[in-house]
Amino acid sequence: MKIIIAVAVVATAGSAREGEEIYRLAERLAGEGRYAVAAEQYRAFLAAHPESPRAKDAYWGMAVALDSLASHAEAAQAYEDFAIFYPGDERSPRALLSSSRALVRLGEVRLAVSRYLRTADRYPDSREAESALFEAASREVELNRPTGAVRLWNRLLTDYPRTPLASTARYRLGSLLYELGRIQEARAAFATIVSSAPSDSLAPRAMLEECRLLVALGDSAGAAARYASLLSSYPGSGAVAPALLESAQLALLRHRWAEARSLATRLAEGPLEGPHIAEVYMLIGQASLELGDADAALIAYGSLAQAQGELEEALVAAAGLARAHLMRGEAAEAVDTLEAVRERSPELWASG
Repeated sequence: MKIIIAVAVVATAGSAREGEEIYRLAERLAGEGRYAVAAEQYRAFLAAHPESPRAKDAYWGMAVALDSLASHAEAAQAYEDFAIFYPGDERSPRALLSSSRALVRLGEVRLAVSRYLRTADRYPDSREAESALFEAASREVELNRPTGAVRLWNRLLTDYPRTPLASTARYRLGSLLYELGRIQEARAAFATIVSSAPSDSLAPRAMLEECRLLVALGDSAGAAARYASLLSSYPGSGAVAPALLESAQLALLRHRWAEARSLATRLAEGPLEGPHIAEVYMLIGQASLELGDADAALIAYGSLAQAQGELEEALVAAAGLARAHLMRGEAAEAVDTLEAVRERSPELWASG
């Protein structure tokens, strides 16, 4: 009997050593980036030693290797199985989140959303729960389910108010609410970014969106004040150029000629690209005409005439130049300017 027991112990020890060698080989192969053979070694280990203390690490290693191979279907299943077999392991929230992401890459977006939600519901205290809710909301947008996205972003912001994802979630929430016609709620979302995280990189853009929503709500005075606040609070941000242009346009609509020209001139002093060039010169020219400043109008419309690329802009420039010449009592120059446009494009002249 003692001999039989001794043989069994030796066999078990030999099997354990063999299993350890397989596991170490799989780890080494994965570390070398040889994920296909690593995954096979992990599988071999699990088949031979399913009860080993190393089993859960092997299962995790196999899932990661499959994920690294972009074997999305197998990776999604392996991560899912890991979470089922080892629900108390600290990696289980990450396993469910990774399974969800693999399903997205596989094109199974609806199934991914349900798995994201399972991550958040099952492990609400994990770091992965925040990411799961954020990504689930983003996938709901892709699925054209805006109501679900709004609900999930609100849940994220309510359950995890200190999440690093808060500003991005609020910005996307505000954009979606605007698309849904819920303008007041959208404005509140953007305003909260500015008030709660003024140093966040999204704060200037959020403030710009808030200005635009005030315009949409018909609050021109409020929008003008908010544009001014944006320009003073974030002078070096990427929101400055559109804020200057839009606030100048708003000032023109409000017949604030001097303010419109001042804002447009500030924009003209910076680097101008594309369609902004024409718009800025038109704003300066129109405001100057309204202010009775023919000389400034001539300069602005002359710059527009040189910069324009469209015939319509040529007509605007010519009309502005003609008005400025007439203000200076230069009727002949006004006629010559208009004649030049008519010769360049008789069709445009007839239509304009």
